[in-house]
Amino acid sequence: MEIELLKATDIDRRHFLKAAGGAGLALSFTLLPACGSAESDDDTADSARVNAFLAITPDNDVEVYIAQAEMGQGITTGLTQILAEELGSDWDRTRFRFSTERRKEFLSPDLYGGIVLTGASASTQTFFLPMRQAGAAARAMLIAAAAEQSSIPEAEFTTNQSMVIHEPTGDAWTFAELSQKAMLQPVPKNPPLKARSEFTLIGQSRPRLDLATKLDGSAKYGIDHIVPEMLWAAVRHGPLGRASISSFSSSKATGMPGVRKVVAVPHGIAVVADHYWQAVKALETVEVEFEPVEASNFSTDDMRLALAAGLTADGIDVPGAKGDADARLETASDVIEATYEMPMAAHGCIEPVTCTAFVQGEACKLWLSTQSPTLDAGYAANVLGVDPSAIEIHNEFMGGAFGRRTGREHIEEAILLSQAAQAPVKVIWSREEDILMDQFRTGAMMHGRLGLDEDGRPVAYSVEVSATGFWQNMLPDWYDRVKPLDIPAIGMLDSDYGIEHKKGRYIPYLSPPRIGPWRGNMVNHNLLPIESLIDEAAHHHGLDPLEYRMSLITDERSRAVIERAAELSGWEAGKTNSTRGIAFMHDERWRSRVAVIVELQEQDDRQHVATLYCVCDSGLVINPLLAKQNLEGGLLFGFSWALQEELTFTDGFPDQRNFGGYDMLRMDNAPRLVVEIIESSEEPGAFGEVATPVVAPALGNALFAATGQRFRRIPFAKHGAPL
Repeated sequence: MEIELLKATDIDRRHFLKAAGGAGLALSFTLLPACGSAESDDDTADSARVNAFLAITPDNDVEVYIAQAEMGQGITTGLTQILAEELGSDWDRTRFRFSTERRKEFLSPDLYGGIVLTGASASTQTFFLPMRQAGAAARAMLIAAAAEQSSIPEAEFTTNQSMVIHEPTGDAWTFAELSQKAMLQPVPKNPPLKARSEFTLIGQSRPRLDLATKLDGSAKYGIDHIVPEMLWAAVRHGPLGRASISSFSSSKATGMPGVRKVVAVPHGIAVVADHYWQAVKALETVEVEFEPVEASNFSTDDMRLALAAGLTADGIDVPGAKGDADARLETASDVIEATYEMPMAAHGCIEPVTCTAFVQGEACKLWLSTQSPTLDAGYAANVLGVDPSAIEIHNEFMGGAFGRRTGREHIEEAILLSQAAQAPVKVIWSREEDILMDQFRTGAMMHGRLGLDEDGRPVAYSVEVSATGFWQNMLPDWYDRVKPLDIPAIGMLDSDYGIEHKKGRYIPYLSPPRIGPWRGNMVNHNLLPIESLIDEAAHHHGLDPLEYRMSLITDERSRAVIERAAELSGWEAGKTNSTRGIAFMHDERWRSRVAVIVELQEQDDRQHVATLYCVCDSGLVINPLLAKQNLEGGLLFGFSWALQEELTFTDGFPDQRNFGGYDMLRMDNAPRLVVEIIESSEEPGAFGEVATPVVAPALGNALFAATGQRFRRIPFAKHGAPL
């Protein structure tokens, strides 16, 4: 049969991010149904939109507008809590509303030149002050309205429980009664903020606002959305997820029940049908030939050889170097060096990638789960060759993200298939396709050298990292701005150990499989060598690893985190640590200090991970319950890949295509978690990713303490460790 081949408009890569960061990417305003602790109807026409972040309904409910994505981290609760604190709203009548409105107030200014993006654990840090200011400004405007109405000085009013209260008399007006007059008041440029001693919501453990909807099943994820007259599509892709179709035969499929179309899309073959299972079964009968692509026979062995070669090649000097590391290593009393290795890993989100598109002329509506409406609207606009303002995005809850929830291909396919079918089309990738088309965590090799003086103190550190930077691999336009800097090079030389001479080199490897962001990002491979070598240095000199770290660290907050972790785990220097290992991280980008201690137990000549102890200081804590849950999730995520997760390739396809083959942590293998947070007076930092990178070096150090052997290739359980 004749091939029906749909092609996306050629993408001008050089101009894409320029458009993505500018005013031209204004999205149509889309307000999704409200979620929160109080029920509400969906009609908000009569609500008073006081500013970008909040509205007051006629029923005196406060609605907080959230542009950040909710992917399980609880950001919709935390940000709402911040605003409600300053506003003085009744928490039981405060809820959030998703918004993909592209206003300047919603941009993350430090991410890719300023876009709407949920990532890098930056949401609370970025929006802590704007949310406070929005709440404080609305409070001032409501008080000004009450003062004007009553002819009483503003200084005599306060707000509490969604009411403006005249303190001398106790007279009160609801926010709803004053909202229309409040909107006529001047917007204060620098509204006074509460002192921290006045906080009654910030710092309190409040249940998640989305808890009820998730428990009763009404929460809507990207895969759930149904559009009237919608069709369903299943897609099969070629090697490396980027091969195009040379020919196909669909004679069997076109005669099957419900099948509407069989279409070649840019990197695969799609069946559009009345129902998803009809599309899946019909797709199984389609015979496909793919065009050859460069590196179509790619294998993990190829990658390992390339990464190893990179360690001896010229590289890029990374930021943070100081002194003369090479010279000091030459004169050091001892030099400890080792090579560490990490494989590619899949995100493994429970909800596979989906996108529903409805194209009508130049207008396009998308329903999906995305971490960046800005990027995804740009992808869609380039497919259609239209202005990004023609793209209307409806963002939903996410069944896991970890850096996965943005990308070009699923959006491209849904749009092209909607055009072909002249109807709304939902594309759902099967688990096998979701893994094949993933934006994997990079594989990496790291070689580190640690020079010690005659007292065993580290005086020089040199490290090489061979890996794929996801900017170069996934965001080449941004990479053009910042190259040769890329994600693996950031923070390579960070530590609290007072090393006077240090240098690092990053050796780029352009991976044939796509590489993208992954929970913990560069810290995963940059923390492993330094924390492992510090541990090796301690054992080399017969010193307790925890006490050795304490002898080197002068930062009091860092010392407090390590000391508390030792107390929780019962660590006693030189006595009870033959089954324990420790690792520590201080990351200023996350404003976080984290110590993790892994405790092992021997069972039948194998080491069983019994307990993970974690202590974290990330400054002011908005919601201790959510912070602890994020740390616990990060610990288990890090433990899963350190213990057993590994994605390998043969002939251009992953060897692990479903959860039966991709070995992730199960509940019956999960260790006990002991987590504690030390709060400080600093600005709030991150919790979502900070625990993940610390687990692997702590586990490696525990294995050495228990067995006397160093295991340097992750995942440990698959590469020699008795786990």
